[in-house]
Amino acid sequence: MAFLDSVLTKSGIRSYDDFCVAPNKGGCSPPDGSYLIFTKKEGTACNATDQIFILDQDGVIYHKCSKKEVCPQDNNPTERKKLMLKDECHLNVSRHVRLPTHNNLKNLKNNYCVHPDGGRPGEGVQLVYWPGCGEERLRLNFFELGKTNFRDP
Repeated sequence: MAFLDSVLTKSGIRSYDDFCVAPNKGGCSPPDGSYLIFTKKEGTACNATDQIFILDQDGVIYHKCSKKEVCPQDNNPTERKKLMLKDECHLNVSRHVRLPTHNNLKNLKNNYCVHPDGGRPGEGVQLVYWPGCGEERLRLNFFELGKTNFRDP
């Protein structure tokens, strides 16, 4: 894949209330279909190895250490569908854009934004798609944004 040779942005993702985004199981070897959750189990720095993600030039998000793509459940970014880690995902459903007002994350397929299931981030709460994007509680900061090569350890 061409993205492996590209210079990309890597970062942890920190939410409103300082939760980090990570796979629900498997660390750097999550099984296909693992979903993303909010957690503070490893602190709030969001720099644990399994909490680093890559945002490529097309708006596709990858879990850095497993190289899995962040995909919508059932390849369908609609209401209450979970964000999952998959070996492969269709580009037309996996592209996201960061919105400048609150750093919300919006799927480009249908303009649904990433929300915490139930409305607020909390320990073990899943990330899902939901209509509406303009609230501070939906903030997902990619921070320490720098350029890195995807193959870096």
